[in-house]
Amino acid sequence: VSNATAEFLRDARSRPEFVTETLSPQSLKGAEVDLLFFCDLDGRVAGSQIIEPKTGEPTDLLEFPRSELSPSHALLSYFAAGSPDVKGLDHSGILPTEKGPLLASSQVVTGHVVPGQGAKKRGYVIVGRFLRDGLSERVEKRTEVEFAAWQLNRKAALPADVAGLFDEVTSSPAPVLVPSEDGESVSIYASIDGLRGIPELLIRARVDRDITAAGK
Repeated sequence: VSNATAEFLRDARSRPEFVTETLSPQSLKGAEVDLLFFCDLDGRVAGSQIIEPKTGEPTDLLEFPRSELSPSHALLSYFAAGSPDVKGLDHSGILPTEKGPLLASSQVVTGHVVPGQGAKKRGYVIVGRFLRDGLSERVEKRTEVEFAAWQLNRKAALPADVAGLFDEVTSSPAPVLVPSEDGESVSIYASIDGLRGIPELLIRARVDRDITAAGK
């Protein structure tokens, strides 16, 4: 995080050029970022931008109101005073949204180091990138394994065979293996916890039975 970011959070109104240069759709596209938020220590939004992944145009998200983020927001609550699990100045993971899973990271912004006092916290910067359509195809091309992923806050949209395994997969500490009816392949299911500490993604990899046998 640059000094310019810390100065912007210290006095956002006097630095309109920071918003113009940093939060334009072109700037986010060049950085391969879909979401960028700057918040003060109370969660008030000093500047923000969200880009629709399919159109490249500015958009909004229910999970990211433009005026203020709640202290209980998954990307801010981690830094709450007295939280026993805080191990650093950044926090990242998967967050479900109405536009699909978002890979998001939040980081504490600090000002200049003052001798004897350390660096004063100025606020937070949040960066996000959507899991793009075509992810499954790209994974399959690289691994030669049939791959699929589903966002779990949309259980109704899961295929029937996957929905039937929902409870087992999300509660299992290990991947769940399901042989195909012809015995030629095995589907491997697992869930991935997100920023809120609960399963947010369900993934499936379908591999030939002889590959799994060779790995034993």
